[in-house]
Amino acid sequence: MPRISFSLNSKSIDTALKQLKSYQTKVHNAGENLTSELVDRGVEIAKNEAMYMNAYDSGELVSGIIGKKNGERGSVQATAPHSAYVEFGTGVRGAQSPHPEPGLAGWKYDVNEHGEEGWWYWKNGEWHWTAGMQSRPYMYNTAKQLKQLVEPLAKEVLK
Repeated sequence: MPRISFSLNSKSIDTALKQLKSYQTKVHNAGENLTSELVDRGVEIAKNEAMYMNAYDSGELVSGIIGKKNGERGSVQATAPHSAYVEFGTGVRGAQSPHPEPGLAGWKYDVNEHGEEGWWYWKNGEWHWTAGMQSRPYMYNTAKQLKQLVEPLAKEVLK
């Protein structure tokens, strides 16, 4: 909280009251401002993480990372249909290189028991074979980074 000093005269007391009201407004808006800043940073971090982890993507994964704000509530969301598969991994390869916390979503690897044989799938007019893919926990890493930013950003918002 800033230090507010005043003399015992009406002009000085009026000035101190204005400073106090200004700080009160700042504190009142701090939650919403902090949420907004965290959501904006979260979207940026998640997009960078997804690109850094080099997930095969036509752009849908990265462009599908969005932020939602509603007052003091906010979220960073991955909206692409395949985002969970990238985050947690699939098949035997996913099981060999799993997500740090697969239990977050109740994720299970190789549920169809394809094993090393893998499976074929149709995409863009062609058949493709896969044994799955390793986890690329871009949202998990984003959450860890945002957690580290909460205190410094709160201090910045209240300055």
